[in-house]
Amino acid sequence: MARLDLAGAGVRTLPHDDVMRNMSKLTGIRLREEGPYMPIEGALRSTPAVIEAAEAERKRRDAEEAERKRREAEAERKRREAAESGRERREAEEGDALRAWRSKCPELRSLWDLSKPVSAWAGVSFGKSGGADAGRVVKLVLEYKKLTGGLPTAVGGLAALKDLNLNGNQLTSVPAELGNLAALEVLTLTVNKLTSVPVELGRLTVLTRLNLHGNRLMSVPPAALRGLTALLFLNLGGNQLTSVPATLGKLCLLNELHLNGNQLTSVPTALSGLTALTVLILAGNQLTSVPATLGGLTALTRLNLSDNQLTSVPVALRGLTALTRLDLEDNQLTSVPAELGQLSALETLVIRGNRLTTVPPALGGLISLTRLDLYGNQLRSVPEELGGLTALTVLDLGTNLLTSVPAAVRRLPALTRLNLEGNAGIN
Repeated sequence: MARLDLAGAGVRTLPHDDVMRNMSKLTGIRLREEGPYMPIEGALRSTPAVIEAAEAERKRRDAEEAERKRREAEAERKRREAAESGRERREAEEGDALRAWRSKCPELRSLWDLSKPVSAWAGVSFGKSGGADAGRVVKLVLEYKKLTGGLPTAVGGLAALKDLNLNGNQLTSVPAELGNLAALEVLTLTVNKLTSVPVELGRLTVLTRLNLHGNRLMSVPPAALRGLTALLFLNLGGNQLTSVPATLGKLCLLNELHLNGNQLTSVPTALSGLTALTVLILAGNQLTSVPATLGGLTALTRLNLSDNQLTSVPVALRGLTALTRLDLEDNQLTSVPAELGQLSALETLVIRGNRLTTVPPALGGLISLTRLDLYGNQLRSVPEELGGLTALTVLDLGTNLLTSVPAAVRRLPALTRLNLEGNAGIN
């Protein structure tokens, strides 16, 4: 068979192997490449057919690609329409719950305008469009709106609600259905007129913050705390509690607890199990003593025992090595243990308004202390060792019985404020 050197003859050669294989499939003509040479018989005669077939194949593929994109776009359009329809349906359902509340509450009737969509109502926040919570209320903030009566049961139907803030109203009750809010993370019911809370609160297993400060609670049901295993912050201050349930001690993640302003006569034993606690506020109760077990709460950074009836504090508090602030103001202390001088992280120590007659020299070892408040005691002298408080910036010795202050104390290098007013013996 004759062979022709197409390149030498000035004729453009056929493409590479992959293209030739495609041409063979299109035309049914088998092309064979041997180096720069190839059979000429049939190849040149088939060139128009090859081009036509290749063009037809390209158009077919383009049409298939266009159809694929059209089907995908149509599917996406339907998906979005379905999502929008679902969002609108959910928003209508959630709106019904809020409208039901509005119908029973005069204050909300003046706040929420029915001519506007629920998503535009004050204090109501819906989930982001396209998200799992689209069309659902995720946040409800109605602070200081003078809301009266009880919270309606319909609120328990807001399944995606994460933050409910009703601070500063005049609510007298909350329903058991509050326990249905499985997504709730923050519940703020401060400064209302609640006399009780439902046991169903214990079903809020993802709740991290519960604030019930400033109500009229005389007790908290044990079951209301039992299931709050995710709780980090609990404020029961400003109520009329004489005790707290033992289930409080099961809140192993709790790091901030406020029990101030109640009627506790003893520190709850349940507190000894709260080993993650960093802030403990027990001010404004009727405590006469502090158990040594508090010394085991080694994560504490702040302890407030002010405004009680304490006559002593335990030596065991020396175990609070992370403590940065200790408040003992307005008690009946005549002395404090020298072991407090071992609290090397302590920055603020407030013992004003007591009956101290002496200050332990060991307090001079508090190397991190920046504020020492001994105002309003019965001190006749302060130890020379306080001159070792090199970080101290504020020292309040006002209204005592001092006649002099050691020179070393007056010359503390960081001291910016020294109060000696109210000491008759010092000019």
